[in-house]
Amino acid sequence: MHPSRRHHFLNVARSMNNYVIASSHHYYQRQYYRSMQDRVNYLTMHRRPALADVGLSGLFAYGLNYIGMPPSVVNFGYRVGYFFDTWFQSVNIVLRFFVFVLNQIFKQALPI
Repeated sequence: MHPSRRHHFLNVARSMNNYVIASSHHYYQRQYYRSMQDRVNYLTMHRRPALADVGLSGLFAYGLNYIGMPPSVVNFGYRVGYFFDTWFQSVNIVLRFFVFVLNQIFKQALPI
């Protein structure tokens, strides 16, 4: 095995072992996991927010999970945050189109 890939495969093997061990326990019982990093990702957002999901959805779900809410509440927080993320994204698209139209009318760059 190439030395640069060893860490990746060790992480994959550790994750697989954690999944197999934790699958015999009920995932609502948190005492089987030493810390948040050791928990298996049963739901969508049972992990720290990565670069791809640092929007409100990830932050809501991470915060709810951090304070110890049950997985159903964590999922609901993720869905509420996702709603706001998509709403802000659509508003951003409309505003950018409006600025584009104004740029075409006045033929000069307007700061956003």
